[in-house]
Amino acid sequence: MNVMQAVVLEEQSDKPRFSLQEKSIPVPRRGQVLVKVEVAPLNPADVMFVRGRYIQQKPLPVVPGMVASGIVIASGGGLVANVMLGKRVCCAGLSDGDGPWSQYLLTDAMLCLPLSKQISFESGCNLLANPTTAWGLMERVKRGGHRALVQNASAGELGLLIRTLAKSRKIPLINIVRSIRQAESLHKAGEKYVLDSTNLNFDDQLAELCGRLNATISLDAVAGEQSRQLLSAMPGGSELVLYGRLSDQDMKFDGLDLIAGRGQRITGFSVMRWFEGLSFVRKMLVMNSIQAFFAKHSTVNIQRRVNLTSLMDNFSEYSSNTSEGKTLIYPNGL
Repeated sequence: MNVMQAVVLEEQSDKPRFSLQEKSIPVPRRGQVLVKVEVAPLNPADVMFVRGRYIQQKPLPVVPGMVASGIVIASGGGLVANVMLGKRVCCAGLSDGDGPWSQYLLTDAMLCLPLSKQISFESGCNLLANPTTAWGLMERVKRGGHRALVQNASAGELGLLIRTLAKSRKIPLINIVRSIRQAESLHKAGEKYVLDSTNLNFDDQLAELCGRLNATISLDAVAGEQSRQLLSAMPGGSELVLYGRLSDQDMKFDGLDLIAGRGQRITGFSVMRWFEGLSFVRKMLVMNSIQAFFAKHSTVNIQRRVNLTSLMDNFSEYSSNTSEGKTLIYPNGL
């Protein structure tokens, strides 16, 4: 058969409209490959895209999803594409094409990287998302020579990955969460510096810790009011790296005071832009390092495993509580 099943996004909104369709299996051109999708994760970025709030947009209708794992079953020709043929890979969808919430994914061979034998499809499906994001952000910390850092959304999967990397590199980390329960959980996990953003004294606690530890960089996945709190708490001349908007709000602060007056800097981070800017050799080295590290420090917390029909029918439920564990999608069946 030359058709595949795919979830198609018809309308972006808080209550998105999906359909399950049969589509023609795409044929790769030179430099492209066809991947049989084994596992795709449901990430917060996917939820934001489906709701129309992600930084990257595509014309509708489109198959959602950004990253996956699978087997390269066809090559359109070219050195890298031919090398990938038959390989188990982690991969990302094309920036202007369909994503991996389908049985097969057409993508650029340069967006595929082989999985090591120690990494399963389940562990590898998200390697080009959260683990690579954590690695890239910590490279930013290293390159800037920062002695300590702050991150918010610390209770989520990405937060856990950053915590693991910071601990392995012996870099003091201030973790911000949004409930007493999450704070207690992180303390039990061995985290020394944990702050609950709902605490009435949060601003003072954050400023005191940033000053004491000389935390001069913040990794901001939340934006909104918390960006101002981070910029205000860190010593003058510090850097805020914005890479998410979980609050679904824009930054709110006095730029003249914080930027001109205190010399604070705001930069951005997009994992795919960072990764695509690396040479192929550098990509391979980075991914080998990531796979070796996370094979020893497994952090995958799976909440549920679903097929395409279940994903489409229960998207609201599955997307409402991503911090409790990962939802994994199996387009070709469980």
